[in-house]
Amino acid sequence: MFSGKGGDAGNRLAKEWLPALSARMRVSLVLAVPREGRALVVAGAVLPPDEAPGWPGSPLPPGTAAGRLLAAHHPALAEPDADALEIRAAGYAAESETITAGLGCAAVGIRTPDGRVGAALAAVLPARRDPVSTVAGLAGTARSFSSALAEFSRSNRAG
Repeated sequence: MFSGKGGDAGNRLAKEWLPALSARMRVSLVLAVPREGRALVVAGAVLPPDEAPGWPGSPLPPGTAAGRLLAAHHPALAEPDADALEIRAAGYAAESETITAGLGCAAVGIRTPDGRVGAALAAVLPARRDPVSTVAGLAGTARSFSSALAEFSRSNRAG
């Protein structure tokens, strides 16, 4: 999803959309993809800078909501989760203070044009805010992101 020409579109969309969404939701956002057996951060918009669990190009720590969501859809990832079926059914993963004291996280999938989960969009926020409260906003953005990628894919095939 985020390699080759489609990856260029995904990265461009992330750079365009994530800062505005981050400011509107008042959360840090991370976009992660499954790559080489792990969840790898490909883009982020961070408020403030010390709240992100990873920077572009770095693997996510085990147990993050984004890593758990990707592992639920990509069993080959090195981060197995006993809740994979529940995560797939719910459409999101969440955690609170599992990785970093004082921070929580929720993640939803971004689907590829063929319907597979190809990336995870995660919100990182203070633990005093329920991470699940961000799921609806994240899911709407993920659907829009998926649609934009599908449109890019169609126009790329036509052109």
